[in-house]
Amino acid sequence: MKSSILTRLTKSELQTVARHFGMAASGAKATLIQRLSTKVKAKRKTVTRAQYRRRLLKLGLIESDQDVFHIIAVSNGGVDHPDNYHYAQNSSHNRSIGCRYDHVNCYLAGRTKARKAVAICKRLGTYRGPSAAKLYKAGEKFWKALHQHNK
Repeated sequence: MKSSILTRLTKSELQTVARHFGMAASGAKATLIQRLSTKVKAKRKTVTRAQYRRRLLKLGLIESDQDVFHIIAVSNGGVDHPDNYHYAQNSSHNRSIGCRYDHVNCYLAGRTKARKAVAICKRLGTYRGPSAAKLYKAGEKFWKALHQHNK
């Protein structure tokens, strides 16, 4: 959907498209076109986990037994975007935690990466959960408790 196509839509049609993307449908027609144009441009930058993993392997940034996983799980509103990917875990890590530990993933990824992941998932996905700061703090608490338990 190019911007030129968006300009041909009525305000009502733009509102429908905005709601489809989980965006605010209020505002002037020009505002809706701007919001949707930004969303479409960002969508073009998405890449699957498998594609991203292949890129990292080719660049020598990960080994064959390492995996790329979503920081915010897709089932929790996460998206396929480099800002929502973390890597360097072994391949069983991603499969074992599933969608239950976004907070741990945010902690492992670090504050900056967690902020980027939450922002992109809110912008392109349906994520409406806790802020990156809250997820990071919860992950840090979980991690510390885990280490205390193992002492």
